[in-house]
Amino acid sequence: MTKLKVLGNYPPIHAYHQPQAQRTFGENKENKIFNHKNKVRAATLAGSIAASGVYLFSFAKYKNPKNFKFAQLFKQNFKNPLKVMGLATSTTLGGLLGGVFSDHKSKRKAKVKEAIHQFIGNILVPISIVGTAVGAIEKKQYPRAKEILLSGIASIVGVVTGVVSGNYIAGKINEKIFKENDKRHLGPKDFGIHIDDIMTLVALTANGDKIQSFIGKALPAIFLLCGYEAGTSRLHDNPNEKH
Repeated sequence: MTKLKVLGNYPPIHAYHQPQAQRTFGENKENKIFNHKNKVRAATLAGSIAASGVYLFSFAKYKNPKNFKFAQLFKQNFKNPLKVMGLATSTTLGGLLGGVFSDHKSKRKAKVKEAIHQFIGNILVPISIVGTAVGAIEKKQYPRAKEILLSGIASIVGVVTGVVSGNYIAGKINEKIFKENDKRHLGPKDFGIHIDDIMTLVALTANGDKIQSFIGKALPAIFLLCGYEAGTSRLHDNPNEKH
């Protein structure tokens, strides 16, 4: 039998399979990271929604102890700044807990630091400033047009001042607690959640249950952002980082 001689230099057979094996391993690792991030996001949203639901339920049940209906959860009156802060704080805490229990232990510090920023910089300080200013304007009993104008100015100035100063204070608190620098760059999302102040202003300019009903439905959804930011903090680390 004649043996055929194959011309050319060819690499060993295992060389053809190695890149595919490496690629498969890399894809599996990326999928694992992707699935983990989705798990953290889902747990964070679940925690935020659950905490928000408990908070709303407590008020609705207290108001209608014998004739409670599910729809009453989203028919709350949020003109009281303390009630608004309570809702935002509950949602933030729920998101933080969901993220802490679903993510790696190495990410917990970052989540707590972000939760402090959310509570002080995006909830406590700006809402307190806006609520106090708008309340003072209402007590003066200005003409309707002037009251609306002053309340609008107070809302804008209060949000900007409160977010900037509040996040500065939160950074200093984090530095004291964790003994490290805490520089946080503010972005649109830090101001976006304060659309509730705009809703409060709208409530001053119009009468009727439709406005209050819209605010009661929108605020719980808006404040989910606070919990989401706290619970998902540090989801965008280097994929090669060891956990």
